[in-house]
Amino acid sequence: MFNKICNLLERPAILYTLAGISIISGLRTFFLPLTGDEITYVNIATNLLENGNYMLHERASTVTPVVPLIISAFSLINGIESGIFLSRLFLVIVSLVGVFYAHKTISKVVDKPAITSLIVLLIIVNTNFVSAISSLYPDSILFCSLWILLYYLSEDVTKFKNWIYILIFTLLLVLTRYLYAVVGLLVLFAFIKYLKADENKNFSQILQLVFAVLFALIPLGLWFYYVGTVESEQTNSISYFNRFKNHGLLYNLKAGIGLIRHEEVGKVNGVPAFASLFIPITGMRSWLLSIPLLFLSLYGYFKVFSSAGNKIFLIIILIMLGLVFAGTGFSRYWLPLLPAYLLGFYLTSSALRIPEIWFRCIALTVAVIYVFNELRLDILVFNKL
Repeated sequence: MFNKICNLLERPAILYTLAGISIISGLRTFFLPLTGDEITYVNIATNLLENGNYMLHERASTVTPVVPLIISAFSLINGIESGIFLSRLFLVIVSLVGVFYAHKTISKVVDKPAITSLIVLLIIVNTNFVSAISSLYPDSILFCSLWILLYYLSEDVTKFKNWIYILIFTLLLVLTRYLYAVVGLLVLFAFIKYLKADENKNFSQILQLVFAVLFALIPLGLWFYYVGTVESEQTNSISYFNRFKNHGLLYNLKAGIGLIRHEEVGKVNGVPAFASLFIPITGMRSWLLSIPLLFLSLYGYFKVFSSAGNKIFLIIILIMLGLVFAGTGFSRYWLPLLPAYLLGFYLTSSALRIPEIWFRCIALTVAVIYVFNELRLDILVFNKL
């Protein structure tokens, strides 16, 4: 009976319908007012357009530049209002490109189209993904950049053409959220592999990549020189570095793990917030649910020996450590890693020899629940308009 139900729900028409409803639900953000950091990004973009200054509240800002620059670029067409609309539309497309590359990367680990399709469905219908795709937060850029980077890192890194993408999307990640500089370690390993490869012993080829790396470092160097100047003069309006200036490492580690609440945020973050990536309850925090979910999402990687699987696991660990050291981490911050965690659940179920039909049925059930929840939220939002 389970097989019959799963086979019915796994029909392409059903999967596309569920995914389509979720994507349309994500567009409700177009009708909602700006909130939180969205206002910050728009204000910086407005200042940039009107005065040519990267400022907020008449003070220099060290807020990462990618999102304000996107809003500014689209606002050149017909003003800030159209810029906001076009930026949202652009970020929806960026999110879907990220899903495409997540699927391509996951397919290198699991060669089962039915399973990879279900994982992609679970990404698209996830409440946090639906909320993020058209918001003016950095999550769409991070999601897309991370999975394009992972895809090309899992390709043949001894070929120079792949390095163009690796460098571009590493640069985008760091300039979108500083803590993603940790992915540089994986890029460094790939660079060493490139240098050691026999076919790249030619000096001119090595020099070609070295120049490409140096060229990519120029915008990073200039931006961090600016950040260092502003931070040292303490002339900035908003700083992401105050948490390190005002608190010791131990305090940030405790907050990053979730043992205490950081004074800059309203709730405990870190590990207790992990469950909120999967359970659509706003502000949910639970050690009891988060620890088993985290374990189940990681255990399967220890049983996988593919190159792509190892890189995905290393990225998870590096970014999670980055979140811990930054003293932060909640559902929105976990979102770029969502495909990796979902893949981990499948790998764990496979390692534990749980029948595949169970994974398929659970995945489809969760997807349907997510979609009905989004429809409920759509009704609530449009009733308030």
